[in-house]
Amino acid sequence: MKSEVEEQFLDNITENTTYHSAVVKMGSDNKKSDTSVVILKHKWMNVVIYSCGLPLLAMLLCVILSIVFDYDASTRTHCGVSNYLPSISAAIGGFTPQRYIWRLFVGAHYAPRCVIPFIYVNYFKNFPNRHRPLYMATVYAMFILNQIEVACLMVLTCVSSTENFDVHENSFIVFMVCSEIYMLLQLITFRWARDWKPLNDPIVKKSYRHKCFFFLANISIFLLAVYFFFRHNSYCEPGVYTLFALCEYFVVLTNILYHSTLRFDIPNAVVTYAYPKSNLR
Repeated sequence: MKSEVEEQFLDNITENTTYHSAVVKMGSDNKKSDTSVVILKHKWMNVVIYSCGLPLLAMLLCVILSIVFDYDASTRTHCGVSNYLPSISAAIGGFTPQRYIWRLFVGAHYAPRCVIPFIYVNYFKNFPNRHRPLYMATVYAMFILNQIEVACLMVLTCVSSTENFDVHENSFIVFMVCSEIYMLLQLITFRWARDWKPLNDPIVKKSYRHKCFFFLANISIFLLAVYFFFRHNSYCEPGVYTLFALCEYFVVLTNILYHSTLRFDIPNAVVTYAYPKSNLR
């Protein structure tokens, strides 16, 4: 049996996760609203699969197509030594149809990725916490960092390294910095709220463990990628750039897997898109 406090917490998440224009509501029931007209309703898991699956599928397609059709050009670097895998920048921006696949898929996942930070704000702000002022400042900092992360992803998607290297490179740097800080702050907020009873739920604990693992894996592999990148540029050794490219793949994969843990945070929810009836008058 849920306590009154737990039920109030879950009710708050359901009631507060509502957005402007086409109203987006999160809930676990199928009740129709008397104040809005439902346009679309689907499971929360579909949002997770859509927002995480599209960029992963795009990366796989672009890398495979580059290896099959543009192998020599995509693995060539200024050093002129042997390499066996294309970097992500080369795979997604240097050739067609790869660049169009990447831009289409990443662009299609942009809308739900922008909505998810709003959902997390409402999710976290309902936890009672003794660090309340600092806690809420951290929650809103996460919101800003997540939005910047997604915006930079769109910039480096639309501007390839061959079109404007400086813009592409700087966007990637800001993307990675915001991504790592966001993940770290989210883990901190979970730690601050861990003693509250609903956080003792096995699913929530599973979410936290997965987040910790993917964050540590992501930042470790990223640092390894940086090492291989500078080693390649300094010594031009055969195969080193391949190790850099391989690390890039796993940096993207662990980033996507980290964001996919939101399926544990709001399980069995339903996303409803609706217009208020007052707008139809």
